[in-house]
This record gives sequence, C-alpha cells and structure tokens, in this order.
Amino acid sequence: YFFKQNDEQQHNERRVGLGTVGLAELLIRQGIRYGSVESEKFISKLYSFIAAQAYKTSAEIAAEKGSFPKFEAEKYLQGTFIKRLPEEVRALIKNGMRNVTLLTQAPTGTVGTMVGTSTGIEPFYFWSYMRTSRLGTYEEKVSVLEDWQREHPDTPLPSYFVNALDLTPEEHVKVQAAIQYWVDSAISKTCNVPSNYTVEQTRQLYELMYSLGCKGGTIYRDKSREEQVLNAVTTPAPKETTSTQLSEQMKVRPRPTTRHGVTVTKSTPAGTAHIIMNNDEDDQPFEVFIEIGKGGSDIKAMAEALGRVASLLLRVNSPLTPQERVQEIVHQLAGIGGQRSAGFGKKRIRSLPDAVSQALAENYLGAFKDDEQPLNNKNIPADICPECGNVSFVNIEGCTKCYLCGHSEC
Repeated sequence: YFFKQNDEQQHNERRVGLGTVGLAELLIRQGIRYGSVESEKFISKLYSFIAAQAYKTSAEIAAEKGSFPKFEAEKYLQGTFIKRLPEEVRALIKNGMRNVTLLTQAPTGTVGTMVGTSTGIEPFYFWSYMRTSRLGTYEEKVSVLEDWQREHPDTPLPSYFVNALDLTPEEHVKVQAAIQYWVDSAISKTCNVPSNYTVEQTRQLYELMYSLGCKGGTIYRDKSREEQVLNAVTTPAPKETTSTQLSEQMKVRPRPTTRHGVTVTKSTPAGTAHIIMNNDEDDQPFEVFIEIGKGGSDIKAMAEALGRVASLLLRVNSPLTPQERVQEIVHQLAGIGGQRSAGFGKKRIRSLPDAVSQALAENYLGAFKDDEQPLNNKNIPADICPECGNVSFVNIEGCTKCYLCGHSEC
C-alpha cells in the first residue's frame, strides 16, 4: 500500500470479494429466462446459499485464526445484511468473523471471454459477434447457443434465449436487485437501454435501482458512442450476382507503365532484406518486392512468394481502400516469429514476414518511427504490445488491443 492509513484500514477489516461468472449461461441451461420472475426466485435461492456458505466459512476461519481486528460482535450482528442470514450462521458469527465483507460481483469480461461463458452476472450481449485477432476478423457464436442448435437443428430458439438488448431496462435492474440482496458489497452490472431512451426514463430507472436496494448502477445507451467493442452481426439481403459482375469484381488491376516507391532495408534472422514498396499513379500502395538471399535459395523463393501474395492483395478489386488493405497485411504478418530474432525493443524483428510488416507500417501507416506512437487516428495513449513489441497497445471500451498485430486481451 502506498499509504500507511490504507494498509492499517485493510488489515483491520480484511475485506474480500467473492463473485461469480457465467450466470446467464447457467439460466439458459436450466431453461430459465433471464429477467423473468422465475429467474429472480432462482437467483434468490442460489445467491442466498452462496452468502450463507461464505459467512459460515469466514466465521470458521475466525475461530481458527482470529477475527478481523475491528470486529465487535454486537454491532456486527445489527447489520441489515447480517440479519438476512440463517440463524445457524448468525450463531457462528457471534464468536467472530475473519472478514468484514465477503461478497461482490466484479466485471469479469476478460475471464468470461477466456473460458467461453457469459461474463459476471450479465446476460449475453449478442449471440454472435465479430472478433478481430491475429487470424483476422471472424464471426464468433456463443457456445451455449451452438450446443443447443447442434442438438435441435432447424428449430426456433426457445423463449429463454434472451440477450442484453432483448431485455427491458426494468428486467436488467430487477436481476441486479435480486443479486444485490445477497451481496454485501457493490455490484458491477450494466443496464442496457435502447438508443431512443430519454433523460426522464433514465431518471426513473435510477430511482427504481434505489428503491430496490441497489448500491449503484450503470446504464449504457445503445449507439451512444461512435465505436462499440462488440457489434451485432447483421446479415444483408442477398443480391443476385451475374458471372460477368463476379468477373469484374475479381479483376486484378493492371500494372501501370510508371510506378514510384521506396526501398527499406531490414536486418532479419534470415539475413538482410531489401523491401521495395511501389505506389501507382494515384500514389496508392500497389505492389511489394522482397530481396533476400541468393538466387535459387529457399529463403529467396519464400520472399518472392510473400511479395507476390502481398501485391495481389493490393491490386485485386476490393471494397477496402489500399490503406486498409495494407493495415490488414500488417496485422497478419506482425509478430510472426521463429527460433531467432534481430534487434531489440520496438525495433525487434522476429522473422522475414515481421520485417515486411514493419516496413509497410513505417511507410504507409506512420508507425514505428523513433519517439512516435503508431497512428490510430484517436490520439489514445499507447503502451508496448506484449506480442509484437511495438508501441501500439491501446485500451478502448474496456478492451486492450494492439492496432498493428491484432493481439487482444479480450
């Protein structure tokens, strides 16, 4: 602790915060609709059991190791929350408590995502969403939904499959209140409201939280920010595409007579590489050549193949702009490594593909320059990415992500 007062306060009380994760998935697997009266009854039974067992255990540890220094049995037993506990638990508390408080509900976004379940006490936000990683951007579905659909093919989802935006704001609050009744500390819970929610409705919702005994509350109005961490997958209406149109879409832009560009030299684990990046007549990224090794060597063949594929991505017709395509190439190649590397820190090069990604980022994305942060168009403070070592690790909407290699902690 930085201050002696904090150290004394914590050791005098020994606060801990046991919590849960995966409540929404549990309700679905029990066939109970999140936010329903039935779910409130189930939650009350579940969390009352957790509270009783937690307090019983703390009292038993106190009998062995002693109570927290500020414990006064008579005053402690007068607490509103303590009076809710079963009589046999309160009888144990008379002899001591190891911790002044025991329960909370923390935001477990990273943990829930890592183990593949719903986060904290929140409902699922979407059934499927787009996630970006080093493998690219792809659609990801909630596992409990996939399991159900595998067992019930071509069957409509039952009514207990609800996500955050299916619930009314009042249902969000009632679930929080049902859990708060059996949690002695505060709760992290977001009440999702639609994009047309008014200030007056927001006031009424906070008054409802207060009247139901919530210690606090968070409201998130859909689309209130320009960018959101998760976005629902929308399926556009299919369009008829003729073979001629498809042929036009896939056409590779012809090479103009005159091109200009730059050559960047990089030291790689496989030797010195000369990376040539040419622009077209509109000064847009157009092609990449990679020179390394002697003629006929494997590394030279691999370098030529890498340059051809990168050039093809830049030249083929696409809804992405040339700059966006460069960024995607950088995301895919950055951080690829083998047994050896060259250089240190943000200049460290793990492989030939990693060197190509750095050269492209330097030339087109404004990244990796000395004493500069990569351009992310948001002026957000960046940290060093643990995956690729570049100053491009930023925290947005509670998720820390590398803008260059795509590494994410979510």
